[in-house]
Amino acid sequence: MKSRILEIKPSPPILNGTGSTLGETFRSLWRRILRVTASRPRPLRLVENLPLGERRFVAVVEYENSRFLLGGTASTLVLLSQLGQDRESASGSGPIEEGSTEVKA
Repeated sequence: MKSRILEIKPSPPILNGTGSTLGETFRSLWRRILRVTASRPRPLRLVENLPLGERRFVAVVEYENSRFLLGGTASTLVLLSQLGQDRESASGSGPIEEGSTEVKA
């Protein structure tokens, strides 16, 4: 019995219709995703959010190193207090006059 040598030829690359291989397309797409999602400094940031039941919440929001305590419902957003700039400080500068910063949807 004579032994045969099996010759394996590489298969041609799979094309995606634009002339580039699927691997090249995937790498290009992955680079684009990384570029879009790269972290960049954002002036507005949600620090903490506490739901208070049906469609109500209290949140701490940071904007350019200042923190604000906000309260909200389905149709209203109210500034409850401007917190100190110190990130460790939980005591604010006191409540803002009621209704002075209310926004209705």
